[in-house]
Amino acid sequence: LVAGWLGLVEIPGITPSSATGVEEAGAAVPSPGVSAEVPAAPAEAAPADGAASPAESPVAAYVLALGSYSSHDSAQARARVLADALPDILFLVAPVEVRGTPFYRLLAGSAPDTAALRAVQSHLSGTAPGAGDWIIRPAGLGFLLGSHADPAVAVRQVDALAELGIPAHVLRYEDGAGAAEYRVYAGAYGNPGEARFMARLLEENDIRNAILTERKGVRPE
Repeated sequence: LVAGWLGLVEIPGITPSSATGVEEAGAAVPSPGVSAEVPAAPAEAAPADGAASPAESPVAAYVLALGSYSSHDSAQARARVLADALPDILFLVAPVEVRGTPFYRLLAGSAPDTAALRAVQSHLSGTAPGAGDWIIRPAGLGFLLGSHADPAVAVRQVDALAELGIPAHVLRYEDGAGAAEYRVYAGAYGNPGEARFMARLLEENDIRNAILTERKGVRPE
């Protein structure tokens, strides 16, 4: 477990599935109740005078799966401890439901491809024995809940969502024209079926019309 390599006191609430992969046995299937919006990349105008144009932030398509928890609070507490210990790595929580049972996945990193994520994994292996065994998961979809010019405002929105039991995270997005914003996403999923439980959490908290879309951006500095 992650706590082992950090030398931390174990936080109650982690399920046996975090070590055995039981949670993964319930692979989600697409649901007609959740629609995914995956827009095509816009055509880029040719840069003037041969100058290179800034690139749009890539899709954060992959994450490392560290384990699964039975409660939101335990997963969030572990994510905060890890973020404090390793501030250059993004840690986030994504709830799913498998065979009627909620699980809260603890995830690390958000990279556009598996090669970039393996670099993160290699970086962690020096301080985290067993990091090489963590699972790479596709996670390019999330619910976009806000977009802010000020990162502090984005963090406040994440904190407010956490009070509702909705884990969220911030990615810094650049639009390819030099403008940057801080986007608040809930969840990180490989397909719409995995996002059904989060969609229900949002609806239960009167957060409606949230669109499941591509997670674009990088961890804020």
